[in-house]
Amino acid sequence: MTDSEGGSVAVLTAGLLYLGMALWYVREYGIVTDERSLAGGAEFFEALNLTVIAAVCVGLLYGGVWLYRADLRDEHKWRTALWCGAGLVGSTAVIAFMQTNWLLEGVAPPEEWLVQQYLVGSGTGGVAGLLVGVNNAAVLGSRRKVAAQRDSFKIINEFLRHHVLNGMQVVLGNTDLLREECDETGPERFETIETRTDAVVDLVQRVSVLMQSLAEETPLQPVELGAVVEREVDAARGRFPAARIDAEVPDDVTVLADQLLGDVLENVLENAVEHNPREEPRVEVSVTTRPETVTVAVADDGPGIPDERKTEVFEPGEPGPRAVGKGLGLYLADVLVRRYGGTIEATDRDGWERADEDPDDGSGTVLRITLDRA
Repeated sequence: MTDSEGGSVAVLTAGLLYLGMALWYVREYGIVTDERSLAGGAEFFEALNLTVIAAVCVGLLYGGVWLYRADLRDEHKWRTALWCGAGLVGSTAVIAFMQTNWLLEGVAPPEEWLVQQYLVGSGTGGVAGLLVGVNNAAVLGSRRKVAAQRDSFKIINEFLRHHVLNGMQVVLGNTDLLREECDETGPERFETIETRTDAVVDLVQRVSVLMQSLAEETPLQPVELGAVVEREVDAARGRFPAARIDAEVPDDVTVLADQLLGDVLENVLENAVEHNPREEPRVEVSVTTRPETVTVAVADDGPGIPDERKTEVFEPGEPGPRAVGKGLGLYLADVLVRRYGGTIEATDRDGWERADEDPDDGSGTVLRITLDRA
């Protein structure tokens, strides 16, 4: 007998022993079959107990067969068998204690009633223990699969970061070195190479953040919102010098998140600027605090989002060959925000007063990120 068979054989053995005891009980004390006797209350409960005993026999035997065929690790099968045994022994001990008290008090129930109580109580406890063990094994098995998936995500993440990303950086470096040695058509071609390479690098970085979120179930912790917003707004101003990005965040506001909160704001800010056709895109970041939540609003003066697409923008897109890496930004933000227990939604923007010659037509979008306060 192998270790994988041991747990199931133990449950099957318990079921066969219980079946033998039940058959002995029926042979010794008989079974109520007379319809007139079944009409009485005591006889009804006796028949009910016999039905429970039969169900316990079926449950233990079926449980042993199921455990033998189940795709569970050996230790999980043994743990299930131990739960079943604990239920049998524990319930038997409780019944023995109760019957001892009855005897000490001078109460002497009929012998067949005492045996019946042992059979019903211990069998019910055994089946209950088996069910608890099966549920426990299923939970442990699910955790094992999730852990294996996380390990796979970590491996893929490391591969993307250390091989693909580093390889693309080498391509960019050599492109700069070769630019000076090419003919007149070289600059245009090198610009295409750089654009495509930058897009691949951006895609790898986005996927890497997503893989990190899926692979590492880090506990949420208090994060100072003002510092994160200020850092990401400054970074966005550097990437998009033509854009006007204003931010107003109150001090001492903390939310429940992790180190990836900056990636959420980075993707939202990038989306607000890149999809704005104005020569000077305008973005405003504001924060609204409530007793239990904090809402970060990122408003832009772009063309806006139609109502029928306000939820679709948070789904992963299917870009064409010239849009490598696009369509993941808001999806990534949505995945991270939901992991924090928050929400993100797109709404229409109210009009602004503009000082430039390009009048505000009242269009635009506001992305609202609501998080729990720490």
